[in-house]
This record gives sequence, C-alpha cells and structure tokens, in this order.
Amino acid sequence: MNYDKNDVLSSAQALTSGTAVSTNYKNLGGDYNFGVGEPVGVALIVTTGAATSAGSGTFTFEIETDSVSTFATGTILISRTIPGADLAEGEVLVLPIPADKGCKQFNRIKYILAGTSPTVGITAVFMPIKGIPSNGINYAAGSSVGT
Repeated sequence: MNYDKNDVLSSAQALTSGTAVSTNYKNLGGDYNFGVGEPVGVALIVTTGAATSAGSGTFTFEIETDSVSTFATGTILISRTIPGADLAEGEVLVLPIPADKGCKQFNRIKYILAGTSPTVGITAVFMPIKGIPSNGINYAAGSSVGT
C-alpha cells in the first residue's frame, strides 16, 4: 500500500486503555468537501495486534473534525467499534469519510479503548478508498456515520 507521509495521522502509535488522539492531523486547507468525487477514508493498519488481560475489550475509532487545530469543539464524522479479537497484526480496516458530511479544515483520529488493559498498535492514513487493500474487508460493517 502506497501513501503520502503527509497523510499519516498515526505511525505505529501504541495505544492503551482510555482515550487518545492521533499524533498528527490532516489540514484540508480550503477544501472541506473532502470525499466529494473520489471516495476517501482512513486506513487503519494494525501494527501490533490487540490484547487485553481478560480477553475482552472494545476498540473504538472515530474521525474527529474541527475548524481549529486544537479540536476545541470537534465533532465526529464517523465512528467504528471493533472487538479486540478482530484486530490481529496486519489487519487493515477502513473508516470511510462521508462525502460532504460536515467535514471541516482539521481532521484526526480519536481512539477509545475499553475493557481490561486493552492495547493495540495502529498506523492511520488518509487516502483514497481505491488505494486501500480490500482483502474481503467489509467497509461498512460496524460503522456509524455522524450527522
């Protein structure tokens, strides 16, 4: 999978219990209609498989958008909750960005890990959907689109 380093939101980011945000954000400049025309999304590449101490846990991935880079009043464009058992190393998941659904200038990923000591490593990249390997992935499964 090829991608531009400027589109990387997280690079093998180690996540643990609680809420965290991607180490980088995507600045769309003046084009807030991201995804109108060619569908785009965020590829979530599992770099370290999910683990929990009790064998259970949920991992929620959200695309957050705001007009300021501090995300003071950020809103969620899309949210997807995945059980830890589905986050094996090497898995590629997709958060499709809804076309013209209130996307603002700055965008990042919010990670919410729940359960007993959940951990996972993620690389997250903004990219055209057609550039993300499909390997039988159901893009819509487990996703909900914000309004």
